Amino acid sequence: MTGIRAYEDKDRAGVENICIATAGRRAAENRLWAETILHIYCRYYITKAKEFCFVAVDEQDNPIGYILCAPDRNAYKRDFLRCEVRAIRQYSFIYSLFALGEIISSLPFERKYPAHLHIDLLEGYRHMGIGSALINRLCDKLKKENIRGVMLSVSATNKNAVSFYIKNGFRFLLRTKIFYVMGRELL
Repeated sequence: MTGIRAYEDKDRAGVENICIATAGRRAAENRLWAETILHIYCRYYITKAKEFCFVAVDEQDNPIGYILCAPDRNAYKRDFLRCEVRAIRQYSFIYSLFALGEIISSLPFERKYPAHLHIDLLEGYRHMGIGSALINRLCDKLKKENIRGVMLSVSATNKNAVSFYIKNGFRFLLRTKIFYVMGRELL
């Protein structure tokens, strides 16, 4: 049996491990790429927007998945550029350009979808409804805060994730050969 609860500081190592474990072989084999992945998809959220982060946990209360969210796109852009992109640029200018792409790709949609999320679940816990429960928990929180929409970006090759997002009420906002931006209206 698993559960979902609010993110706590004690979850940081577990969440970071999940982020790397689900990022693919390149992150497992390349320390700088792994660090980049953590800066882009994890660290901002768990330091600046904790109240919009939730973890799925196993029976021993260890994280097995998470959903992390930045509810305010303008604050996110400001802090992400100042902190995360700057940190990445210290070791790789090319990787920092990749990080900038995360900001630029969703600019046209931020008014209607001011929040954005990142979700990951360990392989052995997928297809059990946990991911949908994480999405619902976050969306309930965003609605209570009167946030009108949430978006995300996903690799165009990640067909399972795209199907999952569609099943959970997201629609395509932008499609490229490399990635998609998807959004879900909340209010």
